[in-house]
Amino acid sequence: MPICRRTRNNSLLTVTSHLIDELPCGVVYTDERQAIRFVNRVAEALLGIHRNRVLGMPAGAFFTRYVAPHLTGEGMHPEEIADALRSGRDVPATPLLVTGTSGRGCRAEYASRIVGDGALGGARLDTYTLPGAQERRASSGVDRDLFASMLENAPYALLLVDADGKCLYANRTFTGITAYTTEDVPDLARWFARAHPNPAYRTRVLETWDEQIIRNRVSASFSVVCRDGRIREIEIRATELDYGMHLLTLLDVTERTAVAEQLVQTAAELQAVIDAFPDLYLRVNFDGTILDFRMGEATDLEVAPQFLLGRRLRDILPEETALTLQTAIVRVLDADAPASLEFALPITGGQRSFEARLVPLRERQLMVILRDITERRCAEEELRRYREHLEELVQERTAELEAANQQLRRLLHYIEMTERKAAEDSLRQCDAICPDDSIAPEDGVITTDLAGEIVLINAVAEDLTGFSREEATGRTIDDVVVLIGEDSRDLFAAGAAEKEAVIAAKDGSHRTVILAGEPVLDADGAAIGFILTLRAIR
Repeated sequence: MPICRRTRNNSLLTVTSHLIDELPCGVVYTDERQAIRFVNRVAEALLGIHRNRVLGMPAGAFFTRYVAPHLTGEGMHPEEIADALRSGRDVPATPLLVTGTSGRGCRAEYASRIVGDGALGGARLDTYTLPGAQERRASSGVDRDLFASMLENAPYALLLVDADGKCLYANRTFTGITAYTTEDVPDLARWFARAHPNPAYRTRVLETWDEQIIRNRVSASFSVVCRDGRIREIEIRATELDYGMHLLTLLDVTERTAVAEQLVQTAAELQAVIDAFPDLYLRVNFDGTILDFRMGEATDLEVAPQFLLGRRLRDILPEETALTLQTAIVRVLDADAPASLEFALPITGGQRSFEARLVPLRERQLMVILRDITERRCAEEELRRYREHLEELVQERTAELEAANQQLRRLLHYIEMTERKAAEDSLRQCDAICPDDSIAPEDGVITTDLAGEIVLINAVAEDLTGFSREEATGRTIDDVVVLIGEDSRDLFAAGAAEKEAVIAAKDGSHRTVILAGEPVLDADGAAIGFILTLRAIR
């Protein structure tokens, strides 16, 4: 058959697809990967399929689902045909009994042949021929009933327009999509008025129509107001016929347009997210080859991003780092779970730290997200040093406080012991002087530290000096016990010997007292303070 001759240009079917659609036999083209690439309209009608639903389907699955059920058993067995398809052999003409979209059964012949070699090696053409189709084409053309059924049940909306713009024919799909008939839109002028009621938009449609659809034969999409008030996105393509007529093909792309717009929106949002972060996004395959990249506006690279494409990580990274990343890639692909790692790279101006997050994708590919974390690492190191310094300060301060507390506890302990001793001495003296149990004189007691600052003063000493406990505490002994003509510190040097002296009270009055000074010793015998005893002479 003419359509099965060998072809050397893989784009021939694309360029002449509208011609193949006009052939009186069904044609299915399978590429060298054994995937369905093209189905003409006759094949759609005979097999009862829609081409958009089978494009990309594996040839074996297509044969099993749509061809094998129609085999009559008079020719090759289905398993023999499937084996021929798998092994790349031609399939001779085999009878079929097909129903198609018309609902009427008819016989046809199925054949499959390998097309070309070289770049087209392994591609094949499947043909579905009606008996006597070539003879009818040479004499009276395609069978009118079949042709009418094909037009009426075509998956595309068809509108036939003559040279004067009159609408001669609209198929069932046209009415199904737009709800219009040729009575509603008898000519193109009425079509434009009803499908595009907005004058401004209609003007843009007419400009595009003349320039793009009629002159350049390029499809265009428009928003169409249907007869029932719905607004649909319709893709229109014009095919010029004899006598100035045009066959308009209309395809409802509303859902496709919505999906495309959503994809554009999603892509824009994703790009905005990428631009907001100074990260480098690499799509790599299982062996570390960089397939694609994305980068934020703030990403700072020392090489041109295009330099990365097609190169392996081991070709652009140090050997140890590349080995670490490759090991992580294998681990992520095997576990099908994300992972992250950190590494350092020598960069101009010093070494920088990076974090790599690996996310598994389809077909053994990964997304590697690289982020420069040098500043974070520096901040963490600075925080660590600050924390260590703070801990050292806390330890030093704690040691100082502990030492001060120990000294204070010792001082208070020996003050307590000294006062107890002084009280006992006073009682013994009272027993000696007043055997008849009369009231014994009380002594004033002032306790100081080694520097001479008053730590404790009792009530008798408060009365003798005129200073309250709050006023005296923290003052030096010279400020509280003011000796007339003498230095109170000499009393401490004198040990425990008593001495008569005159002191000046806070109010300026003079009082004669017996003074005695005695050191306070710790457990090791070291002096930690002094006790001064004052006894008034009655």
